Order: sequence, then structure tokens, then C-alpha cells
Amino acid sequence: MAQYVMFDSYSQISFLNKVYSEDMGTFVDTMSVTLQKTDLASQVQRLDDQINNVVDPETLTLEELRSYKLKKISEACTEDIYSGETVELSDGTRQHFRYNVHD
Repeated sequence: MAQYVMFDSYSQISFLNKVYSEDMGTFVDTMSVTLQKTDLASQVQRLDDQINNVVDPETLTLEELRSYKLKKISEACTEDIYSGETVELSDGTRQHFRYNVHD
């Protein structure tokens, strides 16, 4: 009877050496990866952090805050581009223009 275990993270990665690969006919880099399975509570917390991404600016470093602000500005710009804009034309009519990714 086979037993399957799903690993969802790693604890260590290290470069080992170059090893000759007969399939490739050359030396290739090798590394060791230690896989681990996190407990259910950690998995739930990681998913919660992804879904409920609440950011406290007081706890961020300057670089993290900068990246966060740039991400939020980019999201707002993308939303504005896709929602378009209503413009009053020279004849007095109003026309809604939608933009696409190329705009």
C-alpha cells in the first residue's frame, strides 16, 4: 500500500556540487532541498494572510511601505483605465470611452 504525503514548504536549500548527468552528457548543478509539511494551523494562517491582507503601515520597513504604496497606486490606475471616462464632446453630447490594456 502506497502512502502519499504533500509537502507545502521547505526548510533548507543548499548547493551541493556539479554532477555528471548521463542523460544530458554534461555536468549539472545539484542542490539539496529539505521539504516539510506545515501543520494545519499554519496553513490556515497563511491562507488567511493571503485572503485578508490587512497592512499596518506602522510595522512596515520603509522599503516595504514604498512597495505597498506603489502596488496600491498601480491597482487604482488599472481600475481607472478599465472603467473608462465619460467626456462631453464639442456638440454637447456625452460619450463614455473605455480603455484597454494597450491604452
